[in-house]
Amino acid sequence: TIDLSSTNMVTLSGNINDGSGSDIKGALVTLKASDATVTTAKADTSGNYSAAVKSGTYSVSASNAG
Repeated sequence: TIDLSSTNMVTLSGNINDGSGSDIKGALVTLKASDATVTTAKADTSGNYSAAVKSGTYSVSASNAG
């Protein structure tokens, strides 16, 4: 859970990788706000993602079909 409630809009970004540290390209990242708003982002070929979201508290999860 990430608390971003002190600002109006923020860019949340990160990197998705497996347990060995290898980047997971194309992973679907889901950002779920405490008010149930859901934002998604897709990781690029280096496993990096970013999404503009309203301030608040978010749960972040990632999945990959591969």
